[in-house]
Amino acid sequence: MTCPKCKAKIGVMRQVIFMDTGTVDSSRCIICGYLASKDHLKQHKKPSKRKQKGTDRPDMAA
Repeated sequence: MTCPKCKAKIGVMRQVIFMDTGTVDSSRCIICGYLASKDHLKQHKKPSKRKQKGTDRPDMAA
């Protein structure tokens, strides 16, 4: 496992925290202090650059 921020290969750990509302699964780097939950990483993926079908047609313009 490597840190996405500082690219360290040591000092990176996975944490699972149990709370009343559920579990929090996260990655943590003790070298640079990076901390992100798995849900957070899923939300910030880059959108695809693929065009949607039908958006370049003039009759479809709003």
